[in-house]
Amino acid sequence: MKSRVIILTRTLSVAFFIFGLTLFGSPTASAQDCGGTGKPINNTNSGKEFLVCFMRNENPEWDFGNASNFQDIFIAAASADSAIVTINCNAFPDLNKVFRLPPNGAVTWRVSTDPVIVGHSDDGILNSDEVVDKKVFRVSSNNPITCYGLNNKNQTADAFVALPKQVASTDYYVLTFPTSNIGPFAFPGQTQPSEFCVAAFENGTNVTITPKVQTVGQHKKAFQITLNAGECYQVLADTSISLSDLTGSHVTSDKQVVVYGGHSRSECPIGFTHAGGNSSSRDHLAEAMPPLTTWGYKYITKNFGTPNHPSADVIRVLASNNGTIVKVDGIPWGKPFAAGEFRDTTASDGNDLSQLMAIESDDQHRILVGMIAHSSLASSPAGDPFLVILSPVDQAFSDYTYFIPDSKLYSEHWLIIFAEEAAKGNISIAGAAAIPASQYVQAPQLTGGKNYWVTTVKQSSGIKRITGPGNFIILAYGWGDVISYGYTAGALYRGLTAFRQVIPPPVPAAPGNGTHPAATPSVIVRNILNEKVYFDSMSVTYHQNAGRNVVHFKEDIVNEIGTLDMGTENAMELVTEKPVTAPIIGDIRIWSHSAQWRDLTPVDFSFNIQPQNVAGVSQAQSGGLFLEHYPNPSNGLVSVHFNLGIASKASLRIYDLLGRVVRNVMDARSQSGEEYIQVDTKGLPAGAYTLELNAPELGLTKHSSMLLVE
Repeated sequence: MKSRVIILTRTLSVAFFIFGLTLFGSPTASAQDCGGTGKPINNTNSGKEFLVCFMRNENPEWDFGNASNFQDIFIAAASADSAIVTINCNAFPDLNKVFRLPPNGAVTWRVSTDPVIVGHSDDGILNSDEVVDKKVFRVSSNNPITCYGLNNKNQTADAFVALPKQVASTDYYVLTFPTSNIGPFAFPGQTQPSEFCVAAFENGTNVTITPKVQTVGQHKKAFQITLNAGECYQVLADTSISLSDLTGSHVTSDKQVVVYGGHSRSECPIGFTHAGGNSSSRDHLAEAMPPLTTWGYKYITKNFGTPNHPSADVIRVLASNNGTIVKVDGIPWGKPFAAGEFRDTTASDGNDLSQLMAIESDDQHRILVGMIAHSSLASSPAGDPFLVILSPVDQAFSDYTYFIPDSKLYSEHWLIIFAEEAAKGNISIAGAAAIPASQYVQAPQLTGGKNYWVTTVKQSSGIKRITGPGNFIILAYGWGDVISYGYTAGALYRGLTAFRQVIPPPVPAAPGNGTHPAATPSVIVRNILNEKVYFDSMSVTYHQNAGRNVVHFKEDIVNEIGTLDMGTENAMELVTEKPVTAPIIGDIRIWSHSAQWRDLTPVDFSFNIQPQNVAGVSQAQSGGLFLEHYPNPSNGLVSVHFNLGIASKASLRIYDLLGRVVRNVMDARSQSGEEYIQVDTKGLPAGAYTLELNAPELGLTKHSSMLLVE
């Protein structure tokens, strides 16, 4: 007779639910039974292959041929190794640029003035409308590099990050801005459209585009195209329809693609005009769209603060799921969002760091957040709009390489840093002294209680490296005379795990001999991806104090939850072969993948099965759980003190940012429940770590952040 058992769970650190990777290397993720390749995955914006597209910027006939019309590609070595970089383009068969970068070296290539391209119409800019175009610049390297673009024309420009192939995906939503047709530009042929483009890495890439509004090619519903390697397809909103906006358009494909979104030239907010006239300061908007699987839940931002003319920048929030609840500064933002729905709000006026904003969704539905700088408030001061895609705090990291353009067109360059607590006061740019902690201002509190801090730093031109320890996110931007640029300068682009654990109400006791509990089993998984999840294999590993009581799933996993639809959850019930007479402690391990992914890291759900006579030990009964360590930060011995309240088996482990165990400190029974331990951290690289105390017999876990310095 099989008896059902209650599974008492513990909450795991977020490090075990995300696939965080380092800048210069990555672990090998494994898959089971479904063809997983086991290839290393790097989830930063550094890589070895990029596709750069310069979307339409202003009307083609408005190119005045002056020296301020150019397109730049910025490349920097992303490691201490040298790099050989090659740039090709199918539209220019004779183009074969080769750059040899020394370790940590960088180069800027001006596309539009290269002898191979000079004389060709439109230089490197895409001026095609819904036709397959070959004007895609393929940047490849033998070692990791970072790559950025700058699309600059007379009084209209923007910069953008290029995402490498290993970050590229097959599912995107697009964030743009409404078609502009105000003031003197409101006559036929000179309205400026909302736009995006799709570029393919491989031959025979089938792409499905579902536009949000009618396009210039008269597409109103989903349509399909096929692209070969190095080809792209630019989509423009129908300019005959006032204020048409492609935001929320959906792009899917059967092979990896990259997507760029933005606007050919817009004012912000839409319809804004200078006081006393009908003209407006307008600018190109361009940014790489993050894959859907890399969107996040929590964002922090601040007003850019146009120089000498403080103004309210526009924040645009886009949802991909029905029922997405969004909060701004802790207050729900109207009714839940529908899939593909977006809303605009504004960042507070002013250039003061106190003007900060927190945006977050519920923990089941991710969102994309873009920010567009306000137009200049007069006809020719510093300013003009630009677009950045905000990075969620879920994607913070500690090491980025970014660029600041070398151009006389821009008089001011700035960097905004959004830092975790451990990074505040420890972040250094180009090897200089760390930015003092006193220069940071605390951001509004996000759900979960984690603190974030913000500062702005004035910048000079050049390629720069910014490092922790501690994680952070950066945005770069600059102002000129009715011109500007801005871009997402540093973040991770990792796919969040396919599911999360949901902790149900506590159950007071495990079953006795052959009895069945009335409560629902407590290991529940929820799919938080925007697509179906497939489970490759599962296993239960366990150990117990006495006896050999086999634990397994009540139903075969392939039949029970072989797949899990998006936004749904499923309870996973265990059974034992015999009545429970001794504690059984173990883990449920699940490997999964989406329709596109085959290399996800397994996720462990811990369980603790107690016999009737010892079940229900709570934290309150055990006198509470206490964990501290000092000094923090440390560069040597760390003193750890914990108290479980009663005697119990306990483990103490150190995890890195990837959720990997880097040091097993203790795995033994504490006779009193209280211990003082000296931990030698020698051999561990400087950076942020998590110290975990686990008392499986009590069902208790405690985490504490640990910072190691040189």
